[in-house]
Amino acid sequence: MDDERPALVPVGTYYTATPSSPAGVSAVHFDDYQELIYVGHAQGHTRTFVMPACEPYTAHQAFYSPILGWMSDSSLNRGAIAVSAEGVKLVGRRGMPIWTLTAKNDFKSANLFAMARAPQSAAAHEMLVSASFARLCVVNYERGAILRDLAADEMQEVHVMCGAGAHTVVAGAANGALKVFDARTWRPTVSLAVQPGPFSAVVAASEHLILTTGAHSARNVVDVIDLRTQALLGSIPVPAALLTALPGSDARAVAIGEAGVASVLDAATLSVTDTVTLFDPEAVVPIGESDDDDDGDPVLPMPPSYSCVHASSSGDLVAIGDWEGNVHFWSRAATTPSVDTDSGILDWTPEDAPRVNAVSEPTVVPSMVTPTDPVHWDPKVALNEFGMPRYTAPLLSGTWPEHIMHSVGLPPVVIAPSIMTNARGTDALKSAPKPASLQRNQWPYKTKPEVPRFKSARRNRSRSRGRSAGEGKSILDDYKQMEIQYSRFGVQDFDFRFFNPTPYAGLETAVPQSYVNNYLQALFYARGFAQCAIQHSVSPTCTKELCLLCETGYLFRMLQQAQGQEIVCRAANWCSTFGHVRETTVMNLRENPAVPFPSIGGTMAQCARFLFDQFKRDADSVAVVEEFRARLLTRSECAGCHTRKEKVVDAFTVDLAYPGARINHPDTTFVDLLRASMVTTESSRVWCSKCRQYKATTQDRAPIRLPNVLHVNCNVRTDWNSDWWCTKDNHFTGVQGSHFMPLRVKIWLDDEQALQIEQAADDASGDDIYALAAVVFEVSEGRPHIASHVEVEENQWYMFNDFLVRHIPENQVLQFPRWKTPTILHYRRMVPQAPSADGVMYTQAGPLTVSSDPDMPLDPIITPTELVSILEGVHVINPTRCVATMDPLRAGEVVHPGFLCAIDAEFVSLQEEEAEYTSDGVKRVTRPARLSLARVSVVRGSGARAGSVCIDDYIEQRDPVVDYVTAYSGIEPSDLDHDVSTRHLVPLKAAYRRLRCMADAGAVFVGHSLEQDFRIINLVVSPDQVVDTVKLYHLPSQPRKLSLKFLAWAALGLHVQVGNHDSVEDARTALALYNKYLEMKAVGSWDDFLLEIYDLGHRNAFRPPPAPAHSYSSGVIGGGSTEFVPVGGTPMIPLGMAGGGATVYAAAPPLANIPGATMAAVAAAAVAPLHFPPPQPPSSLSGQHVAAALPIQPPQMQQQRATPVPQLQPQPVPAPVQPQQPRAPNFAAVVAGRAMPSSNRWA
Repeated sequence: MDDERPALVPVGTYYTATPSSPAGVSAVHFDDYQELIYVGHAQGHTRTFVMPACEPYTAHQAFYSPILGWMSDSSLNRGAIAVSAEGVKLVGRRGMPIWTLTAKNDFKSANLFAMARAPQSAAAHEMLVSASFARLCVVNYERGAILRDLAADEMQEVHVMCGAGAHTVVAGAANGALKVFDARTWRPTVSLAVQPGPFSAVVAASEHLILTTGAHSARNVVDVIDLRTQALLGSIPVPAALLTALPGSDARAVAIGEAGVASVLDAATLSVTDTVTLFDPEAVVPIGESDDDDDGDPVLPMPPSYSCVHASSSGDLVAIGDWEGNVHFWSRAATTPSVDTDSGILDWTPEDAPRVNAVSEPTVVPSMVTPTDPVHWDPKVALNEFGMPRYTAPLLSGTWPEHIMHSVGLPPVVIAPSIMTNARGTDALKSAPKPASLQRNQWPYKTKPEVPRFKSARRNRSRSRGRSAGEGKSILDDYKQMEIQYSRFGVQDFDFRFFNPTPYAGLETAVPQSYVNNYLQALFYARGFAQCAIQHSVSPTCTKELCLLCETGYLFRMLQQAQGQEIVCRAANWCSTFGHVRETTVMNLRENPAVPFPSIGGTMAQCARFLFDQFKRDADSVAVVEEFRARLLTRSECAGCHTRKEKVVDAFTVDLAYPGARINHPDTTFVDLLRASMVTTESSRVWCSKCRQYKATTQDRAPIRLPNVLHVNCNVRTDWNSDWWCTKDNHFTGVQGSHFMPLRVKIWLDDEQALQIEQAADDASGDDIYALAAVVFEVSEGRPHIASHVEVEENQWYMFNDFLVRHIPENQVLQFPRWKTPTILHYRRMVPQAPSADGVMYTQAGPLTVSSDPDMPLDPIITPTELVSILEGVHVINPTRCVATMDPLRAGEVVHPGFLCAIDAEFVSLQEEEAEYTSDGVKRVTRPARLSLARVSVVRGSGARAGSVCIDDYIEQRDPVVDYVTAYSGIEPSDLDHDVSTRHLVPLKAAYRRLRCMADAGAVFVGHSLEQDFRIINLVVSPDQVVDTVKLYHLPSQPRKLSLKFLAWAALGLHVQVGNHDSVEDARTALALYNKYLEMKAVGSWDDFLLEIYDLGHRNAFRPPPAPAHSYSSGVIGGGSTEFVPVGGTPMIPLGMAGGGATVYAAAPPLANIPGATMAAVAAAAVAPLHFPPPQPPSSLSGQHVAAALPIQPPQMQQQRATPVPQLQPQPVPAPVQPQQPRAPNFAAVVAGRAMPSSNRWA
């Protein structure tokens, strides 16, 4: 509140209750967009009034219990959200409900208490709702869907909440504790003990100051908490039952006491600036009563019992509700309104009326029904000339006698045609064999098919889910196998965010061998192993083409980079390498859709053992899997000659051994099984070299060194094995914990190196404590598949089911219904031990420091020498036949953050698209075409050599190519054949590693539709390093995105992609479009330019006109021709080489159109300047929009010229403006003291 403005002055009182709902006011709230106020009553009735005259607007029966609070739908501007003990409802401004979530059916709770959202987290459309039994639920208020539950821990029940700061929600519990949540991840950040009892109000006076009061606990103070220091700043000695912040003021709020006194508080100075008496008993005499009692003393009325308070966003109005049904309005305006004596409506002058908002939208007024004139009727007028009057008598159709009425029930179930085909018998009775797909004497369990969720239908889906959020949905639906559905817009239209509201990335399923996805997620959160895998992937010393460890490092790097970007990763490269390793075929680990695995859980356990061995072979060292390595001492003794032998072996997995059926061993615990499985004694017949025959030999195994991560194979093969884990229930119970698997165990070696194991408390900690970190399990419901539970952070569990990622409570981790069978367990040592001497991983920078801290970054360490080897020493498959790049990439260019380059990729098809057609001809894609990277081209984007090609790699294919898509990719079969190809043919791993290092070094990529290219390449790049022209040249109000071919014609006046596609041409075109964007932005005409492009597109169906017969694309942008090149119908000729070797074109004079004219004659007659811009765009564009000159470098130009061209001195080409400030390279470290080489490779 400003100092010069007066204190609160009374405006008036309005009775808001109705005869149908004569109840007190329980909640008030001003609208954030219109001049409205929402009023909620104790009987669940809601009303809306138009300010400042407080005229009735709408009424709606939202619930049948008191409205506890309101919250504006600020991000979508649809109305206000009301919460009561019965549920949460979004009510539109016209009174119509948009969606409803009930406490009983949706929240599975008895009562709801409060709700809140962060002020600046509207983009996520998420809010927090507190429920009984100490539950906190995250709700998406765009579609009215419950996303997940948050564990309330020791907070007990949360009764009050508020939003504070940019991304903060503060919750007050019944025990007087405040808990602060980060609205971006909904993780608690701090917990403060403020008062001994419950809160009555918690409000945010500013971004960092929180005011709390607990009037019911007899503490007549208002506490002020500073979120920056996370401590109690002080207290203001004022009694307060209600609190509300004053928007537009500096950390001020209004506190209302039970005695009817309002105090204006300054939270920054811990003082009271103003005090206002809301109720003066001496000035009010009840109507109809005398002002004296029987004794002659005046009768003073009691002050009303105030129930709620709220201040408008402008700070001009404060509304106070009471339990008698009144709303009292107070204002900081200097004048008060007049009151209409007949209607009681407040009458303000327009200049003095207080505003709810500083700027408000107009309120839609309902149209008035015009009464019709009465119709005169007499027997001569036909009845069809006017409508029939309303009737009260029952209709004849509803008076049928009961003896002729009966219920027919539901129609019979249609029997499948496949059953009726084999039916035999008479017409009255037939019998058929029971199909194997049906259960005997049981009705088949069918689930409602999931509705496809596409971005293009998001608005319709939001409305439909708002009406039936949570209806018919069970927890089991999240555990079933996920399948990507495809619309006519492809996989890019699939809304992965609907299945993953968390900041952690999931993995796509539509690739072979993707059954390993969720186990790889568990390995990724074993931070020590993940760090070693990522470091190995950037090591140039690994030259294996099929290195599964390198691909694992690339995948982990993708998962790390994708966190918080709301994208899903694709493990196609990893799965391809896994499928080509010879051992996977021998061990039957390759996925075959026609022949499923006998047991997906057993296959996953066998695959885990194979991966550890393969990782050790790929690295030629055990250090990379040191995180899982246990050292075992094996002793063997021959029963014949009693010869004893000892040796130390490495083990990465503990296979659980079961003593028998669970019913025969009721007292055996998980700790007993684990101890018996780690210390074993076996007897078998083996060859004895001393006895020279097979003899019975006893073998004892015992650990002498424990791993940091204990990898337990649950070894569930039969039904009686699963009885140790699974219950007979089909769902999770509400009881926390498990009847068998503990959350933490204590494992150590005593002084005699004997293994000791015991179960530990759930909150135990120490060097010998192993905490459950991951559970990989098989889901048998539907199609059997693998899923996993991973503890991403302490006490924060998430379920990974391919691209579905959910935050889950702990009981879902520890419990195993009949359809969930454990496969692999990870127990992580809480205090990791140092690696052994042979378990240290070395890099060129020295030994790698491995940490299991989940917050430690996984950035690899790359030395300058390694960077040179990766970027410049690419292995070429056909070095004797390939044509080398004229100006290849140098490592010195990339090490500087912000290196601008244009990129484009071409792909070939490894598997054709599978689709089905409905009876009405609608195509439905069941499996899209599987594409593989075939060519990647990178063009420099700035500097003296802007426009020159620095990378042009063709990729050798591992799998057979079914379609080269030559018309769209420009790839010929001979280009990828290593026996005849003259292209720069490289392995996929070499090309990928170079792009990965460029992205980590901070290079900025310019291209068209890069999201799809990076997805197929399996590359995740930070958003601030991507300039996508398909997004630059897109109007948010238009659903269509423009093609590169159309943009080149409309914005640059160029005809591209006339013949086969060329990735170099496309990259240069995207760079030219980006330069054009910067040019239009600089002169301030970008918005008009983009509107003109769309207008031109609508008139031409977003297709460029046919190119002239003499125009071809390779000479315009792609290079490669020395003839004169017409662009958009205007002939162009190369006149000279600019700085950096770029060719400069000029417009050809009319002589160029004369048949037989030589190149020299045309060049001599040229009159245009050297840096002639491309021709003017079509006439629909304004004349000022001229395309910028684009540096071009046709390869081998000097060698191909037949006639010398006059050497002219071109002007320097200006470098384009960088898109943002350069950011530091994304490497963890560079070795200090090692200078860059001085050779020209680092120019």
